[in-house]
Amino acid sequence: MHPSVNEPIDERSDHAYDGCLYITGRAGSFVSFLVAHTRRKTLVLYEDEDSADLLREEISYYGNREVALFPPFEDRFFEEEDNLRRSGFLYRLATDSLFIGLFPVSSLTHPLPARENISEDVMTIRVGDTVFPEDIHDNLDRKGYELAPLVREGGQYAKRGSIVDFFPPASEKPVRCEFIGDQILSVRHFNPLSQRSEKELTHCEITSILKKDNDNSSTIMDYLDDSVTLVHPGAWCINNTLAAADLSTKSGWARLLGGAPQIDLSGVVGPSGEQKTIKAVSNDDLRQLFLQHKTQIFHILR
Repeated sequence: MHPSVNEPIDERSDHAYDGCLYITGRAGSFVSFLVAHTRRKTLVLYEDEDSADLLREEISYYGNREVALFPPFEDRFFEEEDNLRRSGFLYRLATDSLFIGLFPVSSLTHPLPARENISEDVMTIRVGDTVFPEDIHDNLDRKGYELAPLVREGGQYAKRGSIVDFFPPASEKPVRCEFIGDQILSVRHFNPLSQRSEKELTHCEITSILKKDNDNSSTIMDYLDDSVTLVHPGAWCINNTLAAADLSTKSGWARLLGGAPQIDLSGVVGPSGEQKTIKAVSNDDLRQLFLQHKTQIFHILR
């Protein structure tokens, strides 16, 4: 049974939070350590960018893995750069089973491209493939990449003789494809500053860049399912953001919160008392606290 779409999602409702772990006390870095070690696709809802930046750094440090941050939709000087980060974020959220990302609560209802448009509109290039370089150029143009003399930033591509360079928004480094005729000889990462080729790859993917004329008929909710662990500041925060949303959106979030594993950071004690609540006393020994509750954590977030 799921919460009614006409009622706020109750922070203490057993049926709404069957798979919810509650963190109370001095959560601090314990949350970062916990998220870094759950080994699941995880979406963390954040309220302000300063705390999100700190959380991202800590999760990356404890888990030795990349953590993505989705910039809020605001009038900002670096809006084009923000848009590239959003493009990479959505693609990885849709396709990477171990993805960890931070998403602003303020953007829960903001229109986004359909999930299938992000995850399926992909051109995969493999070493040894036969493909016309012009087809790659056309694909890059269609997906919103900008032609440049040299590729130094995300969303750019360059063509020089038998070489095509491009920088996908979901990639940490740009990619270089070298041809012999119409056959791909090599695929490598390269350094955008020195332009020197680096790690060899077996394949790469050309993913789309978000554009204003996209069919933005979805929201972040459409990218989430029961495989995603949702970390949030409490049901009250989600309720406030959804106050002006339509019934379909509220119903979707009610279903999601009724089935997806979650970590609640509001500070309230869970409906099952100590059974679903971990009290973080300090940040001194994160590993010991995690190991002490490891069985409980994975049972709840299974």
